[in-house]
Amino acid sequence: MRCGLFVSNVIDIDKDYETEPGGVYHIITCVQGSCTVESPEGAVGLACTESALVPASAGRYTVRGTRRVLQSYHPR
Repeated sequence: MRCGLFVSNVIDIDKDYETEPGGVYHIITCVQGSCTVESPEGAVGLACTESALVPASAGRYTVRGTRRVLQSYHPR
């Protein structure tokens, strides 16, 4: 989903999903099962309906698990 205020991607993960924020913060929301969000700065586990904020400064991060997540961010 994309509008002027935000982009929200539905991502079905099979093992690991690795990406980089590209200078904007990302919000990861677990919408099925549970997952772990890992970056060089640390890791956080998410249960279904929980979210984590990945700062723009985090660099590459990985979402681990076989789950469905929403990845939301403000478009440039």
